[in-house]
Amino acid sequence: MKVLLLDAVTFVKTRRSVRKFKPVKVSREVVYSILDLARWAPSAHNAQPWRCIVIDDENVKVKLANEMGTAWLSDMLRDGVAKEKAEEIVKLESWKRITESPVIIIVCLTMENMHKYPDMRRQRAEYLMGVQSVAAYIQTLLLSAHYHGLGACWVCARLFCPSAVRKVLGLPRNVEPQAMITMGYADEKPTPPPRKELNDICFFNSWTEKLHRCCPHNSLQNLNFARKPLTWGLRSINSTMAPDIRTSMKALTIINAITGCGTP
Repeated sequence: MKVLLLDAVTFVKTRRSVRKFKPVKVSREVVYSILDLARWAPSAHNAQPWRCIVIDDENVKVKLANEMGTAWLSDMLRDGVAKEKAEEIVKLESWKRITESPVIIIVCLTMENMHKYPDMRRQRAEYLMGVQSVAAYIQTLLLSAHYHGLGACWVCARLFCPSAVRKVLGLPRNVEPQAMITMGYADEKPTPPPRKELNDICFFNSWTEKLHRCCPHNSLQNLNFARKPLTWGLRSINSTMAPDIRTSMKALTIINAITGCGTP
């Protein structure tokens, strides 16, 4: 199993949203490794409220594409989109995206282990904690896929047609589909997307004090820890440890270093 061994800065900056994949099957061993690493994502109360359905069966992909496409087409027609145009959008953005992706992962939320409150205000806050936890899991999942040499894309259209997803996958009512991850070996190299400047999105102490650069451009890349190989912190691992365990520990250290979850 091939994995990427990059420094932390390069690793984060080279992840892309990949939408075009090679017609190559992704082994379940690789999928398992990606999912096994992603479960180390942080979550509120450590409730780990994410649940995943992995789809690698072509018939299930077709059923999902049909049901979701029907729901989307209905929405667009109600919005006044011309039928011919709407059908073309569904074909390109839903049907092809689902059926041509080697692996589809439907990421869901369950509130089963989250806290329960008698009032709407706190229960709403608890629900948002669950959503945020699932989002953290998805980001870790994307990084894990990147580490394993796969491309992936986070798609949130499932939120618009949960009934269609439930119907195809047999989801219980207390499991809410939150996102779809398309995954496979990349057949494109997307250019780096533009990023907002830090002083447009970050502030010190209050909304009125913008964050201004206080050190040279790209100074983070000059820090010693940022340029070390992503296998740092593993020197203490016993060299006699089984190869599959050593590989998992290396991968876990990468994600821990990026997400701030601590060392294994």
